[in-house]
Amino acid sequence: MHFSLNKQIVLICLSFLIFSSCTFYRDVEVQDFLDFQLKEMNASGVDADIVLSISNPNWYAIEIRESKVQVYLENKPVGSVNLSGKLRIPAKSVSTQVLTFHSDIKDIQQLFGSALTLMFKNEYHLKGEGYVTGKAIGMKRKVPVNFEKDLTKKDLGF
Repeated sequence: MHFSLNKQIVLICLSFLIFSSCTFYRDVEVQDFLDFQLKEMNASGVDADIVLSISNPNWYAIEIRESKVQVYLENKPVGSVNLSGKLRIPAKSVSTQVLTFHSDIKDIQQLFGSALTLMFKNEYHLKGEGYVTGKAIGMKRKVPVNFEKDLTKKDLGF
């Protein structure tokens, strides 16, 4: 089988891309849970911001387009993280990103069963688990997200 020089170059480039793809993308990672900022608490639920430090080790920026992150307080589901728009994580950087958290009143009501226990605690364990979908250089990928932080009554607006 005889290939022209152009076809050989294309095959070599494709082979290089296929075999080097293992290092082409490295996962973006949540480095630290920086803050929890209560924005609003009313009869319909709770709105808050979760501030995370996110590391992007890749040589290209990544755009986060979708999130499926469930938030738990004291191991009970209380809501989910919603993106208000696309998040852009710069190339080769550690950046601070703000994710919006919303909890419906029905989710908060689940906690009232253990309200007496919650009233006497000084710290509350907040955790998030799920994934975000990012896009870069025409590729789409789901990346797992996990974060945890102990919050005080003041952090939660009590």
